[in-house]
Amino acid sequence: MAMTADFQVVVNSGIQGITLIEPMNEIASNYLTDELNLHVMDNGYCPMREQEVLTFVDSAERAHLFTAAI
Repeated sequence: MAMTADFQVVVNSGIQGITLIEPMNEIASNYLTDELNLHVMDNGYCPMREQEVLTFVDSAERAHLFTAAI
């Protein structure tokens, strides 16, 4: 069974120390803004410090959301 990721983590964002989180559906976008109180930029990405990514992935998994790294 193929799974579609709720989030894509863009590891090499071009900005040192910053990782971009891209919500791939409305549920994922709402999770970022409503549950985590994070800002999603106009281009659809949520910038995050590299040190916070593992905590984010763990939190998303506990909310039953799937994250893929690209």
